[in-house]
Amino acid sequence: MYIVPLQMMHFDLSFIPGDMGDARLQNYFLEHGYKWLTGQVESFWNAPFFYPTIRTMSFSDNHLGTLPIYALFRFLHFDRETSYQLWFLAFFTLNYFSCAWVLRKLSINALGTAAGAFVFTFSLPVIALLGHSQLLPRFMIPFVFYFALRYFEKPDIKMLALTCLAVVIQFYCTIYMGYFLVLGLPSLLIAFVLLQDNRSTTLRDIVWGSYRNITLRTIIILLSLISLLPLIIPYYKTFLEYGGRSRGEIVQMLPRINSYLYPAGGSLLWNWLSPMGSSIPMSWEHQIFVGMLPLIAFIVMPIFYLRSRSEPLVTKGMIAFIALALLILLTLYYGTSLYRLTLFLPGLKAIRAVTRIILLMLFPLSVVLGVVLTKLSENRGALKRSSVTFILSFIVLFTVILDQNIKASSNYTYSKVESQNRSKIVERLVQKKGPQSRVFAYMPDRSSDPPYAIHLDAMLAAQNLNMASVNGYSGIFPPDYDFYYNYDRCDSLLKWKAIAENRYRKYYYGKELFKDFIIAGRDSCLDDIMP
Repeated sequence: MYIVPLQMMHFDLSFIPGDMGDARLQNYFLEHGYKWLTGQVESFWNAPFFYPTIRTMSFSDNHLGTLPIYALFRFLHFDRETSYQLWFLAFFTLNYFSCAWVLRKLSINALGTAAGAFVFTFSLPVIALLGHSQLLPRFMIPFVFYFALRYFEKPDIKMLALTCLAVVIQFYCTIYMGYFLVLGLPSLLIAFVLLQDNRSTTLRDIVWGSYRNITLRTIIILLSLISLLPLIIPYYKTFLEYGGRSRGEIVQMLPRINSYLYPAGGSLLWNWLSPMGSSIPMSWEHQIFVGMLPLIAFIVMPIFYLRSRSEPLVTKGMIAFIALALLILLTLYYGTSLYRLTLFLPGLKAIRAVTRIILLMLFPLSVVLGVVLTKLSENRGALKRSSVTFILSFIVLFTVILDQNIKASSNYTYSKVESQNRSKIVERLVQKKGPQSRVFAYMPDRSSDPPYAIHLDAMLAAQNLNMASVNGYSGIFPPDYDFYYNYDRCDSLLKWKAIAENRYRKYYYGKELFKDFIIAGRDSCLDDIMP
């Protein structure tokens, strides 16, 4: 906890991991959800940015599943930014202990559990993606794999129900991880069946079973799908309206072989591997090197299986190995990719950053690492002495931490106070210009700040003032929204205003959309549009 999140935040929580863009956007989403829970806003899906665009919460992850955790801190009277930090910290704890619990249930010893759970929670790929905090909640992934494996071993309705429930919860926590689980479970099933003596019978029992069993299984799966509809339908409507990502965008973010050797920036031991990413498009999304110790464990796992295939623990490790290998093969780009076969399914073109599947892969990798360390540290004559075991454990755990560590200077953070002050400046401008207004656009003179920082200043200010903001930033932009880059140009604002009034009027039941509308940051737009 110290070397990853707290090193970034500092013990006084004066800094927030990430940049002034995505991190503050996730904070905005969480606060909007809290305001919805407490009745301060009417609609969850229609958050008041990109005004008057509808379903803006479906432009990115919405955090419905983890909203109660954030809301708890808000109920305890922490401010918006501090609640976000505590929400952020909570997931490291949940991820670590969910993984540790499952590893122990798989009969991995304490050393293997500690190392495996550390890799799942604090490894280099996780650090590389800390700026995308929506990906942090992964604590249901270990449970999904565990319940599914139990179901495969003995097709029991209870285990199937728990598997489906865990998948649904993970979808509500973060859609990316839920989607990757949908890819991971067939890989786990194939891996399990391949290692059984009677494969056809095993597969039939898992998928079909008796007439009564197939009926109950169908009902459970249908109920799971129905429970996802409130989450999926708004996203699907947005997909139909705006379209998905182009095939070219998705291809750029499929993992390459180089990606698996490209470490997070500032890696203490492996920064010399950074040139591996030099030829990869959008290379910052390809930093998925897992460290040398997990990589070695993955390589040697088949050897352990060949030597001890009768041991249940080793078999579980090999199942994890095969499932992980299948996911790598499915998503790997080598001029073409098997993954393109999935793009024909409805809605899947909305998933762009396929490299983030590494955050799912880290769990089967943690199982492989845990199994290898368990086998190495047990049943050896010298290791029966507690002092030797202690020294070995210390060396292994220290090596795991060193293997995954990055230099403190490489952390991307921003000042919490600075972020709060930026939005307060906009608040004061709005209150001075029109304290009774409902909608505003923030139009500062062009500055050295990136557009997303400017627009988020406005969004967060509007949130504090319980107003709507024409300014906006998210994973998707409304069509014709030229105001994003041209936030200092009146013609872009007035063009958007005219388009939006025509396009969205029907959703507001005849209300005048821009009644009491003000522009903050300048006196007038008239001079800019006069001939």
